[in-house]
Amino acid sequence: SELKLAAVRLYELLPRSVARRVKKERKEVFMVKHMALLSKTQLQLDELNQSKNKNGDEEVKDEKDVVEKKKKELKLLLEQLTSIKESYYEDSGPLMDILMFQDNNDGGVWKAVLDIHATGDLTNSIPMAPFGHARQVGELGFGSHVTFCIQVYDEGKTLSIVTDAGSHGTHVAGIAASYFAPREDGEDENEEGKKK
Repeated sequence: SELKLAAVRLYELLPRSVARRVKKERKEVFMVKHMALLSKTQLQLDELNQSKNKNGDEEVKDEKDVVEKKKKELKLLLEQLTSIKESYYEDSGPLMDILMFQDNNDGGVWKAVLDIHATGDLTNSIPMAPFGHARQVGELGFGSHVTFCIQVYDEGKTLSIVTDAGSHGTHVAGIAASYFAPREDGEDENEEGKKK
């Protein structure tokens, strides 16, 4: 059986409004962790600045050199962390691995395994067949709440990950939900369910 490997960024699959929301949420989580690291680094530097050597012997002098080197490293780290906080945050999105294979036990149908949590571990992922074959639907990770199915074309050369890219599905669902079929007794009902 032939195996094919690929990868896709989550944001390439999401509708723009969902991608904006997921990016915003990920940035908030990043900034909380980043600020905690910034605070921890500043605290370490403050503790080193407050420590004083009282003895002037050779052993304490070597220790003082080590402390000065550590201070220099912490100051540099603080500069870098502050720079990232103030001017740089680029989230290209999680990179999800994809494994495609032809399942000879299922009539030779091509299937795909998506790493929807972008962990690099496909062991808990479920192989998906094209929607027309198995009616399988999955949900993309990272709180996106976007469902998907797959289609395979060109004898396994092309994988299409199909998502709802807008509100059309909601619109159609609303129409389908409000449709009143003619009654078997020949009388129709209007929108409020009253006989005409």
